[in-house]
Amino acid sequence: MEKERYGLYLAGLTPQASHSARAILDNQAPDRRRMRRVREDLKELGVEHVIVITRGRVDDHVPAVELDITVEDVKHCRGNLYRHLGLHGRDVSSCSNLHQLMLMYVSEE
Repeated sequence: MEKERYGLYLAGLTPQASHSARAILDNQAPDRRRMRRVREDLKELGVEHVIVITRGRVDDHVPAVELDITVEDVKHCRGNLYRHLGLHGRDVSSCSNLHQLMLMYVSEE
């Protein structure tokens, strides 16, 4: 989405968020209280719209979409890791999301 100039991609809440009216905040804990605090913090930084990516559903009154990782998703991600970073050969059967897959590769290098 950042490539399409939809919004600024953030792996965590940083002052960098103030440079965009829209943000994609990745890998957040699915905690209701924390999500409400994050939304308020982003609003103070001038971010009007945010897509928050969590590893589980947040129990709150916000629009939500649940995406399942497929075998094809894992194959595609593994292919990209090999082509672009030269990383290969991990047992990823225990991964339930792409973040876990990335951590598995990064933590063993």
